[in-house]
Amino acid sequence: MTPAVATPSPAILRTVLERRMERVVGGSERGPHFFPEWAIVFRDVCVRGLSGFSGKKWGSGTVLSTAPFGKAPNKNVVVNGLILASDGQKMSKSKKNSPVCGKNLKFKEEGVRGVLKDVVLPWYSALRFLLLNIEGFVEEHKRPFCYTEGEVVTNLMDRWVISLTQSLVEYFHNEMSHYRLNVVSSVTRFFDNFTNWYVRLNRKRFRNNTDLGDQKAALWTLFDVFLTMVVMMAPLVPFVSETIYQHLRTFLAQSVDSVHYVTQPQSNTTLIDIDTERAVSRMRSIIELGRVIRDRKNLALKYPLSEVVIIHQDPQYLGDLHLLEEYIRTELNVRIVTLISGRKKYGLTLQVEPDFKILGLRFKDELRTLVTGIRALTRVEIDEMIKVGYIVVKGQRIEISEVKLLWKLETNSGHYEVNSDNDVVIVMNVAPDSVINSSRGLVLLELAKIPTTVKNLYSEVFRLFGVDNFRLVNSDGKEIGDSELLSLSGRTIFVVPCNKNVVLPKETVAPFCEVRNFVERNTEGTIILENPEGNRTFFSELDYKSIVYEWTKMPKTSQI
Repeated sequence: MTPAVATPSPAILRTVLERRMERVVGGSERGPHFFPEWAIVFRDVCVRGLSGFSGKKWGSGTVLSTAPFGKAPNKNVVVNGLILASDGQKMSKSKKNSPVCGKNLKFKEEGVRGVLKDVVLPWYSALRFLLLNIEGFVEEHKRPFCYTEGEVVTNLMDRWVISLTQSLVEYFHNEMSHYRLNVVSSVTRFFDNFTNWYVRLNRKRFRNNTDLGDQKAALWTLFDVFLTMVVMMAPLVPFVSETIYQHLRTFLAQSVDSVHYVTQPQSNTTLIDIDTERAVSRMRSIIELGRVIRDRKNLALKYPLSEVVIIHQDPQYLGDLHLLEEYIRTELNVRIVTLISGRKKYGLTLQVEPDFKILGLRFKDELRTLVTGIRALTRVEIDEMIKVGYIVVKGQRIEISEVKLLWKLETNSGHYEVNSDNDVVIVMNVAPDSVINSSRGLVLLELAKIPTTVKNLYSEVFRLFGVDNFRLVNSDGKEIGDSELLSLSGRTIFVVPCNKNVVLPKETVAPFCEVRNFVERNTEGTIILENPEGNRTFFSELDYKSIVYEWTKMPKTSQI
């Protein structure tokens, strides 16, 4: 029989606490006037190591504070983990697995390699990229670059990365104000968005010699995001932030000596655009699904494909992707991006399979029954689960994240591949593109009948040949502009590298590559039969005719 334990009254606890304080202070008086409430230290935060977190000591301290005064001694408690030995045990002298007597602490490089790879190196890579492009901007336009706050940006990707930055600042302050120190993972995800998506997708804009305003807006956005992140992260990585800030302050109109003198940035909620963040997130999902298909079929990104079909029932989802269609086309290297809401045209079938790893943890005894019920779901029930995000099977709620949606083609000739992330479905034509093949064959339409600009020509050269640091000049070496395009009919336009003097060959009426003129569906044009290296792009008359036929079926906006 367990004996009953009497709970001491607040008066007794107060007396015990007074006696403790009396021994510490050395006084002789007793009573409430000797030990007032202010004598206890009430903390906003208490940081303790796991090894020193004794339940007995911690419990007695909490009771002695709460019972007499009705207050907890600490508003927030942060408990640090331990650095364990390489065998996973706690370091101790008796186990001889800890450094003692001034011995060095040994650790493996893998322990810090992750932080270096995910946080520090992306910072320095982005800093180097920023400084190089600012230097190029100054040399090209003969004007200094000076950062000033409050610039208004209109580019969609600029607004996205600024919105993402302000959302992170808001999250950072909210977490830190509640002493939740797990913000590094969010910062790591942000740097992935910043370096692997924003910088890569806008690389051409940073070197845009034809549009000064767009180039300056891209550099301003890059600098603004970088400066905000450096100031925000200064308390967590003080030395790295200080080093980077010293590079940035030379471009500030007003600056202080150290990043640690700069006030922490506050989130500007007017710059947070949830719709833009959602649209870019969906675009990323499509690009990642398409890359998986390419990896699955061993198709390198440099090989162009004809079409990717994106299927989703939500018109808003398709509308978001329509705004970013050009990025999808470029990143997946496809000619046509098709957005549809129905899957009947491509004969898609859907099967649901349980995720045994997740469901097995929740339903150990009922798993077999649930598996049978999940596999027996009808098409209507599956569509409803996709719409609402869950379904009830055998009285149990099953989330869509706890199952796997398997999309298949009823009739597949090997030309199409399907991929899905339980939200959107993409179908990609993985057959070799008969129009733009690996030799970069190109149909050149008559530009005199279709409005074009030098900017379009720059984009086309970049897309075809993968170079972005070049100039378009005439036979005299003079850079061409929009006003000169109409006068260049029948003339040769040379693609030359920037900041380098080259000897141009003589201009000739005959093209450098073998070509053939064609007329198809009231469309006149010229097709290149060999690439600039002299390699043939087409090998049969039938192949040539089918290519021209398919090309002229495309909309005019897709041909240019």
